[in-house]
Amino acid sequence: MSAEVVDSNPYSRLMALQKMGIVDIYERIRDFSVAVIGVVAGLLVQNTLMFLLQFGQFSPYLGYNSLKDYFPTMEMRPNPQCSNAACLERQKEYLLEKPARDAAIRAKMEAEALLVPEGQLHADNEWDIRCSS
Repeated sequence: MSAEVVDSNPYSRLMALQKMGIVDIYERIRDFSVAVIGVVAGLLVQNTLMFLLQFGQFSPYLGYNSLKDYFPTMEMRPNPQCSNAACLERQKEYLLEKPARDAAIRAKMEAEALLVPEGQLHADNEWDIRCSS
């Protein structure tokens, strides 16, 4: 990482404070921030696995408020008053493709419902785990 203080560098302000003599443990602070990024990455992986495995309750929005030690949950929705033209165009494309996407999902669910299960291995096998040999 360059020691040059530039706006594109995320540690630029911290480096500037170090050059002014205000912050003298720049490297240790940087190590802590990397650790925090690792924790956030772990939370994102856990949330993704819950979604993919359909296990537990996943959050469509993952945030953390460290002042209150709080993980907010909210659903991100499109903004019809968005000032970005590309954003509005993607919203129109999504709405145009939505009926076909919903029909495909419905057809898949109906096809899965028609499949006759071979029978569960155990009466308490709620995840329908099977052994393939």
